[in-house]
Amino acid sequence: MDTILQVSSLGFEYQTRQTTVEVIRDLSMTVCRGEFISVVGPSGCGKSTLLDLICGLQKPVSGSVCFEGKAVEGTSTKIGYMLQKDHLFEWRSIERNVMLGPEINRKKRNTQKQAEDFLNKYDLSAFSHSKPSQLSGGMRQRAALIRTMMMHPKLLLLDEPFSALDYQTRLTVCNDIWTILKETEKTAILVTHDLAEAISTGDRVLILSKRPTRIEKEIPFDPEFQRLSPIERRKDPRFNQYFQILWEVFSHDSYQ
Repeated sequence: MDTILQVSSLGFEYQTRQTTVEVIRDLSMTVCRGEFISVVGPSGCGKSTLLDLICGLQKPVSGSVCFEGKAVEGTSTKIGYMLQKDHLFEWRSIERNVMLGPEINRKKRNTQKQAEDFLNKYDLSAFSHSKPSQLSGGMRQRAALIRTMMMHPKLLLLDEPFSALDYQTRLTVCNDIWTILKETEKTAILVTHDLAEAISTGDRVLILSKRPTRIEKEIPFDPEFQRLSPIERRKDPRFNQYFQILWEVFSHDSYQ
């Protein structure tokens, strides 16, 4: 398969007044084009920091991050970043929030129709002139994803984008966003603290260790399971089998 992201011997640390805190040590991973990777790990292990390093928001102290064969140096519109909070601007309509990227890049005239098509396809066209506060949490997250997709990223980084939603909405929106990313053949990396969510979305799961973080274990899913939607996976007998494998890693003494 075509490699889109190569992380090699990555290391990261930060300074406090008293000491140096090592967050990531010698972490390596490869992501192929079109893959959906789930990343889980103990609280505070550096999952979000890993995404920051991948997209160029922070610089590693050692190792390298290569995207499409080139070293990542600073942020790029080819890498989209979707956070836990949707960060929609209340003073702008949903349509104008979605059009924010093209406006900044002065491409509004050529992308207006595309925005309308996205909003229509993902059931938001009736709310295109509404303010974010008038939408449910799930609708806001779909709008945030469309805003990210309007920049045509080749890789999407998802940092716990469903964790602020109630359980039922979370399942629906997770399924919706997974479907959107698969339909558009996007490559994605999802960071989550929810093991069930990781299993229901990823083609494989990377389990991170406690700090200093490394990859403790990788669990690939069989191709037939990968083709199922998140909701379908939760009904599949293999779901519980994979969950037990992940749980055994997390219940190990090294995580306690």
